[in-house]
Amino acid sequence: MIEESTREGRQLVKIARPLLDDIIEHATGEPHQEVCGVLGGKPGIIERVYRAQNMAKTPAVRFEFFPRELMDILDNIDTADLNTAGFYHSHIASSPYPSRTDVNEWNPEWYPDAVYFICSLKNPIQPEVRAFRFDEDKHLVEEPIEISS
Repeated sequence: MIEESTREGRQLVKIARPLLDDIIEHATGEPHQEVCGVLGGKPGIIERVYRAQNMAKTPAVRFEFFPRELMDILDNIDTADLNTAGFYHSHIASSPYPSRTDVNEWNPEWYPDAVYFICSLKNPIQPEVRAFRFDEDKHLVEEPIEISS
């Protein structure tokens, strides 16, 4: 069961409009499959988007990173003196809320400060992006997004 925390300690996630647009363009560019990627930056501040390929056997309903590509992206983030600030993926026909599979496959112990962006193409004319993280009790918490220019 997905629980949503009601704690007051929500954290604002900051992202520049061009970076958010890059996530949306990645999703709308491949509307028949989920896309995925990694977000570089500092905790709560997204500074770079790294697109990845989805290698899942059923890419219309799930995503999976190529291990070597993911390692290369993580190395690039480290070389750029950034942190792995989060991850993103798309949902092609459902709302921008983590599915049970999403929750079960995310391990908050690996990246405890990571934020997870989901871009929904349920309404392809108006893609919707929401951000989530796991709190210290491993409850799913939606985080507000601040978009700068």
